[in-house]
Order: sequence, then C-alpha cells, then structure tokens
Amino acid sequence: MGELLITNNQLSKKDKIKLFFSIVMIFLDVVIFLILHGTSNLYFVKQINNSLKLIPSFDGISWKNKYINGYLVDVLWIFSFNLLISILKKRIYQLFVLITAITLETLQLLFKQLGTFDFIDIVIYSLISIVFIINIKKTT
Repeated sequence: MGELLITNNQLSKKDKIKLFFSIVMIFLDVVIFLILHGTSNLYFVKQINNSLKLIPSFDGISWKNKYINGYLVDVLWIFSFNLLISILKKRIYQLFVLITAITLETLQLLFKQLGTFDFIDIVIYSLISIVFIINIKKTT
C-alpha cells in the first residue's frame, strides 16, 4: 500500500502537469455541478446560475441540462480521475476507476433516488477509461 504515496520530488514534469490539470478539472466539475443542480445557496453560485439561463432551449429540452449537466459533468469527472490515476502508471487502478464508474451508474438503475441511469454514461466512462488503459500499456 505504501507504493501509492508519491511525493512531489518523485513526480516528473509531465506528471506534475497531469496532477495540476486533474485537480483543475475536478474543481471545475464540482463548480458546474453545484451551479446546475442548485445545491448551493452561495450568492455567487446563484448569480452564475441566473446568467446560464440565457442558454436557449431546443424542443423543450434545455441544452444546458441535457449536454452540460448530463454529459459534460460526467466526462470531466471520469477524465480527471483517470488523469490523476494515470500518474501511478498502473492499469489496474485505471480499471478500478472504470469499474467504480459503471457500478455507480448501475446503482442508479436499481435505486432511483441515487440519480438517473443513462447507458450513454457507461459508454462515455468506458471509452475514456479504455483510452487511458491503452495509453498506460504503451508507456510502460
């Protein structure tokens, strides 16, 4: 278990960049999620959310909700965690991220209060994770 601990001195420049972007993407993902789900009463979040209502709707389906809330948030979190885990350069950890993502999505199918199941989410999780798994295979 001690092999998971990596100090700043052990990280290559490329890994430091990965770490930076993964943290930025996780932060951005949390901010987008909070804005779109209205789960925060913070003043600045309400102001940003009010400005996002300017995004037009198409056929009664809000573009904001369907694509940003529905897929962008998922893409950001799966990509950021895969990027973060890729620093460890072990495919088994990438596989764990994929299995966890699919399990969480499947739980939404079984327990409606956890969210809305979407098969496209599983496809997105799988495609992004497979790219990282293949990339680790090439670089190790």
